[in-house]
Amino acid sequence: NGHATTIALRQHYFPAIAPIHIHAGYSHGWNRTKGNDFDYQTNFLSLGLGIPLLFNIYGDVSYSKVYNDYESPNSLAGRGFDFTRTDELDSINVTLNRPVLPWLNAFLTYDYTRDHSNIRFYNFVQYALSAGLQAHF
Repeated sequence: NGHATTIALRQHYFPAIAPIHIHAGYSHGWNRTKGNDFDYQTNFLSLGLGIPLLFNIYGDVSYSKVYNDYESPNSLAGRGFDFTRTDELDSINVTLNRPVLPWLNAFLTYDYTRDHSNIRFYNFVQYALSAGLQAHF
């Protein structure tokens, strides 16, 4: 259980000379939990590019960098509570999106996430592929 607060700034740019979409953002967050293992502050940076492709398909690729600084010694650190946890995450997202009907899109998304944590238990690499339909009402 906890309480998270985030402030964010996101910019979208649609240049008049090309049918592309550039997006970038920054956010800062605070996470307060019951128990101290997961109280942290986070900084999130992102940059992406969207571009129309063939057959009415729209592609978007983005990169994100996240820094999580935990405030208290972690129960899994060393022999237990020896040091605080820090995570540095890299994430790449590739999405293909295509209209099926005027109010319905189909999408395919690939996500890669790498967590560089100073605690072995939290180090991971994740690959995810998802597909679905998105309705607009």
